[in-house]
Amino acid sequence: MTKQEQERQGNLARIASSAVALEVETGIPAELTAGQCIIESAWMTEAPGNNPFGMKAPKGATVYQILEIYEELTNQQIKNLATTGRRIADMGPALNGHRRVSFQDRFQVFASIDAAFRAYGELLINERHFAPRWQRYMAHRSLSRLLLDMSGRDGYPPYFTSQSYLTLFDQVTGQANVKAALAYARAGKESPTKEGPNG
Repeated sequence: MTKQEQERQGNLARIASSAVALEVETGIPAELTAGQCIIESAWMTEAPGNNPFGMKAPKGATVYQILEIYEELTNQQIKNLATTGRRIADMGPALNGHRRVSFQDRFQVFASIDAAFRAYGELLINERHFAPRWQRYMAHRSLSRLLLDMSGRDGYPPYFTSQSYLTLFDQVTGQANVKAALAYARAGKESPTKEGPNG
């Protein structure tokens, strides 16, 4: 196993541990938070301020970090973003009604990864746009339906804007190493490290 594979395996174990701990506490599927954490943070290699979910700082926050981010937005979303005073860079032509743009924004800072997972769980359950999605999930218990809601198909602001996010999520959470890490975390064991993870 290479050093990079060892680091990724260690990061995956941390992700699985935090995801399962949140699942036990709140009922939020560990597959959801683990998959999103992996995608958003590139296997925890891009999680400045222990913020693997890219959670933005709330208004009035005194502690935050400013980061450059990329999102796929419609022309209307770009116009709405421009009204906030953010400097936007157009990164390319429209594709399926969206443009990939970059801009700076304020993001939260956490003391630990566990703290970030707990804050994300609170967002999913209590935030005004996400709470209805969570309530519907508690009734239907379908992770795929919850993800569709989170893509904005329910008419509320989306959590993710990438057009390929749902496909990528399925690919990530379908990997044997991710499934194994979650299974070991649920069993209260450390993840196996004999083979490096895929992806």
